[in-house]
Amino acid sequence: MARRQSLPSFATWTDAKEQPDVKPIRRIWFDELCLAIGRRAPPLQKLGHVNGTMAAFTQTVASTSRVLLWADAFLRGASQVVLTNNPISGALILGGLFAADAFVASCGVVGLFGATATAVLLRLDLQATCSGLFGYNGLLVGLGLATFLVGEQWALLVLSLVLGALSTVLQQSLGNALVPTFKCPPFTLAFNVTLVLFVAASYKLGRFHPAPFLAPALGADAPLAQDSAPDGAAVIGWALHAALVSVGQIFLCNSAVTGALIVGGMAVASRVAAAVAYLGALGGVALAVGLGARTSEVAAGLWG
Repeated sequence: MARRQSLPSFATWTDAKEQPDVKPIRRIWFDELCLAIGRRAPPLQKLGHVNGTMAAFTQTVASTSRVLLWADAFLRGASQVVLTNNPISGALILGGLFAADAFVASCGVVGLFGATATAVLLRLDLQATCSGLFGYNGLLVGLGLATFLVGEQWALLVLSLVLGALSTVLQQSLGNALVPTFKCPPFTLAFNVTLVLFVAASYKLGRFHPAPFLAPALGADAPLAQDSAPDGAAVIGWALHAALVSVGQIFLCNSAVTGALIVGGMAVASRVAAAVAYLGALGGVALAVGLGARTSEVAAGLWG
């Protein structure tokens, strides 16, 4: 499987002169400001160690304990959903998921564990496993199962573990097919294939049933009335809130708190990535409102 290019970090910039094989990266104004503050307040310089991919942290825990190494890979798997490779980002994201719904988050964690453990047991590419590239599909599979299926909680947890493990096998297979041929990683394709196939099969299963909102229904004869949109200064706060919910919907969570923690987790690794993710969601909200989408759906993050 092709290695994912890591995000730039403070360590990469500051150590470029000492490591000839590392190309210097141009700093942006925010990083220059951080470095200036760090020079005036030396204790703050230690915060630079949590920036970027925290490669030095992984090397340290690898030499300390295998349990810590796999815990690091586990957290990185959570952050890889938003294309971030940072354990602190993953911890904040998981915290946001539990803030929204503890059971749904538990299914996601079980799926993440099953996917990561399968990669370890099958001895797949160590670099990819430690970077969380075999875990994020399992997390999404668990979240999706708890969201789109109805069944006993223990059965959904077991199913999350099994299908989370299956997503790792599928991820490896898709990577072997797509990367050499099309030079394209599989991203979340393993999650989509695993979840859609099982949800489709659940219509014929006795233990699991599709969630009620997935039931097919005839469309209304007349166009649905539009929801009332906020006006005046309130529309700005409403749009900012809807954009945060939209970020939370990446993980199938209808929660602004979850969205805020996701953006905060991304900001730990890359302020640029966090900013463009939120601005992208905000742009989606604005465009959806401009095109006349139902404001209740926009507020639920389904358009951003």
